[in-house]
Amino acid sequence: EFRDACNAFFEKKNAHYTSLKDRFKAIREKKEALIAAAEELKGSTAWRQTADKLKALQQQWKEAGHAGQRDEHKLWTRFRAACDAFFQARSASFEQQDAEQAQHVQAKEALIKEIDAFTLTGDRHADMEALKAFSTRWLNGGRVSPKQYDRLSAQYRAALDKQYGQLRLNDGERRKLSFQSRLQDLASAPDGKERIERECRLVKRKIEEVEAEIRQSEENMGKFSFKSAAGEAMKKEMEKSIHRMRQEIERLQAQYKQLRTELRASATAVETSTAADEQGK
Repeated sequence: EFRDACNAFFEKKNAHYTSLKDRFKAIREKKEALIAAAEELKGSTAWRQTADKLKALQQQWKEAGHAGQRDEHKLWTRFRAACDAFFQARSASFEQQDAEQAQHVQAKEALIKEIDAFTLTGDRHADMEALKAFSTRWLNGGRVSPKQYDRLSAQYRAALDKQYGQLRLNDGERRKLSFQSRLQDLASAPDGKERIERECRLVKRKIEEVEAEIRQSEENMGKFSFKSAAGEAMKKEMEKSIHRMRQEIERLQAQYKQLRTELRASATAVETSTAADEQGK
């Protein structure tokens, strides 16, 4: 009976350790696969997407269970090293971006002061070229954070508009140049595509509003009799108003066309950037 009891005990013990060994093996194999996935991702520069993937792998690691005292520590060391390599590289990249953006902010602030202090020569062509050169320098001045962009952009446009306002330009030329400057500025924003989309919606809504005003004015003209001299004068004034509104629509439609062209260019740039990120994964 004693032998039978011992045999039964050792059979259960062996079965338990065999089961435990099999379970540890399955967990080890799963964690080996997680390590391989993490090591494949550690060199990626697609920071946001890769960070999400590694966090998901870390969650799977927790849920996988313990691989046993013999292997768990070695496995964890390898897995953590792969994750740390990516997150340390990301931190270094962000620090470099912050430093570069700080330099860009200083450069843009200096350029705004330079534009504001610029004295027109009186030579219209030369002054126009000088102002265009300021715009080119602004666009090539590097990206800044969205938080800094709004402040700097407002100051830049105010300084440039002040200079354009002093040129001998008619209202149409001044408005056209102001819009072109604004469009270039929108395109250079960190979230340029979204800003241009908002501007598209705004311009389209203005077109619809002016078109509604024209329809209303034309309906009103149909209700009046313009037989008297005063009536004829009123008719001419209403026709002039409608003509001005049609010119405004033409101007807005030209702006809308430019915005759509710039939007397509921004979308292409975003797709190119995304493709580059995918290659870096």
